[in-house]
Amino acid sequence: MDNTLQLLKELTEAHGVPGYEAPVRAVVRKYMSSLGDISQDKIGSVICRKPGSVEAPRVMLAGHMDEIGFMVKHITKEGFLTDLDLVLIAPLFIGVQLIGLIGLGPEFTGGRYGHDDFDLLTAIGSQAASALMAVRMAEKLAEVRERQAWDKLSAFVLHDIKNAANMLSLARGNASNHLQNPQFQQDFLLIENPHYDRFAKKRRCG
Repeated sequence: MDNTLQLLKELTEAHGVPGYEAPVRAVVRKYMSSLGDISQDKIGSVICRKPGSVEAPRVMLAGHMDEIGFMVKHITKEGFLTDLDLVLIAPLFIGVQLIGLIGLGPEFTGGRYGHDDFDLLTAIGSQAASALMAVRMAEKLAEVRERQAWDKLSAFVLHDIKNAANMLSLARGNASNHLQNPQFQQDFLLIENPHYDRFAKKRRCG
């Protein structure tokens, strides 16, 4: 894949709904860093200045980083998209990762949403993203704790099996010489029965 196709691929795959163009901005900065001096203004615009070598008119190339975002409800057999009748959408970001979208349907009075409505939706989206992140972190923590508990239980079971195997191996080694000895037989049962009971309990628990 040549450089142009790679650039187009990265730009089209980067999320960039209005107001949340950080992934696209990162791609732009990556490819423009070697062309000139890179800077960024307060509203997120990326500016690249390349001084000329002769006195001539200045040229500016400008473009948009954002793209229209919408939610798809259904894709027909013919390939047409059915939307959710949402007229205002804000993305849910955790860092630069897009984790979802939050949207509003048509204004119930028949009017149009304004900047205040979008700001409110953005604030709600930020809170929702934080809540989702907290849920994900709690789930990961629960998984880690469950894995740690399982590791401790496995270590305990293996240690118990090792001890039982050593005891039974020792008894078996002495059996050839003392099997007819009633005292040995009694001691053997005292050793064997507790281990058998523990293994039976572990099998039922498993």
